[in-house]
Amino acid sequence: MESALHAAWAASYDAWIDVPGHAGVIYNRPGAASEGAVAYPDSVLASHLFAIMAWNPMGLRASDDDNDRAHKALIADIRSLPLAPGFWVAPFFGFSEKWREPGFVVACPVDDTRAVASTREVVLALAAKYEQGAIYEYTPVPNQRHVLLRKTVHCLSSPDVDADVFLVQASRPDTPMAEPHIDPSDK
Repeated sequence: MESALHAAWAASYDAWIDVPGHAGVIYNRPGAASEGAVAYPDSVLASHLFAIMAWNPMGLRASDDDNDRAHKALIADIRSLPLAPGFWVAPFFGFSEKWREPGFVVACPVDDTRAVASTREVVLALAAKYEQGAIYEYTPVPNQRHVLLRKTVHCLSSPDVDADVFLVQASRPDTPMAEPHIDPSDK
């Protein structure tokens, strides 16, 4: 099971909605650093980011009702986070051609090691609360505005799910799973 999750999570697309300085959706896909053609917004490049979701605990399909309840509880938890200057939150969704899961990306200043460590701790605690196998962690690549490093970081799964991939911005993929349909309560 974990090898399948490792492969799925490492290969998945993700999308961020209305990050500071960018209205609309930023689609990301795994790719070589040299494939990056569109620069990330300054807010992303100045941040260390973490993605958290609450659907499908441990990668096992849950009912729509259970997933919706978990996501609504995650919204409440995200809204209760004490965000200091330089921190921000945006709606997120991870997807492939076969699945889609909503969540949030939580950002803190990339050059503040204490903020990065404490934000990682908070996001991993939320992931454990929602029985998530892993989270995504994103960092800018030095001297490159067109690529990020995305790490799959285990939470309740073993380190076997961990994976590092470069991400580049992409056009909206031609799959219904890429539709941003965000609930207004997510914002």
